[in-house]
Amino acid sequence: MSENVLGKREIIKLNEESAFGTLATGNYMVLNNAVFTPNNTQEFEVIKGKGTDSVVSSREAGVQDVNFTLEFSPRDWRTLVFATGDSTNVDKTTYYEHTISRESDVSLPSFSLQRVSSLSGGNLVRTYLGCKCGKYTISWNTQGAGVGKMIKIVMECTASELVTDESEATGETVNANVVFQSRQVNLIVDNSSFAESYSGSFVINTNLNDGWKINDNNRTETNPQEFLFNGTAMGDITGNEYFTLWSAGSAVSDCSLVFTRGSNDDCTITFTNLTMNTAPDPTNLSGVNAVTLNFDVEDVAIVANDDRSDY
Repeated sequence: MSENVLGKREIIKLNEESAFGTLATGNYMVLNNAVFTPNNTQEFEVIKGKGTDSVVSSREAGVQDVNFTLEFSPRDWRTLVFATGDSTNVDKTTYYEHTISRESDVSLPSFSLQRVSSLSGGNLVRTYLGCKCGKYTISWNTQGAGVGKMIKIVMECTASELVTDESEATGETVNANVVFQSRQVNLIVDNSSFAESYSGSFVINTNLNDGWKINDNNRTETNPQEFLFNGTAMGDITGNEYFTLWSAGSAVSDCSLVFTRGSNDDCTITFTNLTMNTAPDPTNLSGVNAVTLNFDVEDVAIVANDDRSDY
């Protein structure tokens, strides 16, 4: 009797590649609350009949496009490297400081990902090689229930190829720290905490360009065309400060997004030149009026502190 594949028994893990499209070796990072949504397309080109009275169209394999969305709850900020660039790690004796630098040569690290389904007769393994992140979204919502109160990361990725004949990677790194919670988020605007904010998101969009191998389906190295940063935050109104900033029509300094789980256990994304596009605050006859800040950011600087050495 065939055994069904159960989602709850699925393991999703990834590891940075030393060379693009080459299976990563060493310990893979296991993701939590992970949901993998594939978007794979195999195009077939129609080939018309060749000069006969009866036109018969055949189809030949064309481009094979491998894309996917990965959603999970973070226990650390290691995956930010795939959205912005490599990290410089400094041993601070009791913790590690990770400075994640935006790549000036627009070359992002790639990673291998394995989707492993546990079966009694042997695990079912699908391996995605040459994965690169095109869009990275961090969202939070303290008013949610269950996993809604956990920080959520969504990575929209493209891969060089999907293979089913690779063995499961044996090394794994399982982070024992608790996942980051939405209540641990602090958005700072104009050197002042938006303490009343209860939900929001921040997006890093690399706008990857497509690259293809000649006479092959697989992608070549894909690099960002540009980095775009934007976000939104919703919270209760206590004054006119955000409307004053918006009406000034200029970039706001001293802005950052901070995630704090404990002492030397945090991540700070410092913004350069935050510009506020809209700040609507509709009348709420049933409760407290809320404002939604919609903003763009010119650049970011990221520093994370935790007990992990291998960013």
